[in-house]
Amino acid sequence: MSMKYLIFTEKELEKILNELKGIAKPTFKRSKNVEVFAEGAGVLLGKYKSNLFLISNFKTSSAPIAEFEVELKTVEKGEKFSYGKYRVGEAIEIEAEFDEELFNDLLPALFSEIAIARVALRDCFLNRNQIAEKVSKVRELLKREEKDLEKYAVELAKERDSFFRIYSNFVAKLDEAETSIATAKFLVEKLGGFIKEEVAKINDAANFAKKIAGECERTLREIENKFNMIYLQIEMERRREEFEIGKKTSAITAAAVVIEFVAVAYYSLKIWESYLPVEKLPKPLSFLLLITFTFSVVFLTEAIGIYLKEKKTRKLFFSSAILAFVLLLMIILPLYY
Repeated sequence: MSMKYLIFTEKELEKILNELKGIAKPTFKRSKNVEVFAEGAGVLLGKYKSNLFLISNFKTSSAPIAEFEVELKTVEKGEKFSYGKYRVGEAIEIEAEFDEELFNDLLPALFSEIAIARVALRDCFLNRNQIAEKVSKVRELLKREEKDLEKYAVELAKERDSFFRIYSNFVAKLDEAETSIATAKFLVEKLGGFIKEEVAKINDAANFAKKIAGECERTLREIENKFNMIYLQIEMERRREEFEIGKKTSAITAAAVVIEFVAVAYYSLKIWESYLPVEKLPKPLSFLLLITFTFSVVFLTEAIGIYLKEKKTRKLFFSSAILAFVLLLMIILPLYY
């Protein structure tokens, strides 16, 4: 006796039900792992998680995502499991008494998990070449040395985002496969080792996919390390430019102070000579008064700027007092002499 277990996606339910009209009657049964929607002579339609399964030799127009053929027969040189013996060849040969829990519950669940894992891994490996190309392209980009760091960072960010999208899809499919493999292992153990070889093959494929995911993770870490280096270089360059600007600003400020000092000294001397008999003073004294007055004016200018910014009055009062005292001496001393 031979029967097929066909696994479909949930969206095919209505279409399959229409095709089974007159062959199977709608019904509802819930067992430990599956739900049954329709049943007839040699036909059983049910659902496991988000997948449908059809146990029948009936051919539907819908393409299944997986197909498992089971033959009930005497098995020679087979492996033992909880319900009898089995051997995996072109079909899965089973030597066991018919048991509804085995054939209508445990096997649909196990085959569905295997189908889900196979489809997820197939999608992973379909993207394998694309991932390899992206890894190669990113590695080449990481080796490049660019003078325009900001432009290089933008280009690297685009490649990183594109690579991360592919990697995320790959990992999502791998996670889906690993979840199904874990459930399949549980069912295999419950069945006493039934088709453990097939699950082991899928598990090996998942382990290989994990190595690809690991390579992707290393590449992403290399990208992040490169970004850190770029940002450090950009920051160092920015600080160097700020230092150069600071040096130029300091030089300009110093020049402005010198010009201010000379201008104040010159015009102060001319005004002083115009109104008071400065020539009567000893030259060292008049020079000392003029220089002190000039410094006081420059200092007062700076104090006014600080007051306007920070509202601090200490320097303003101090410089004003010095300036007033020196100005008083510049008026009194020429008249005294």
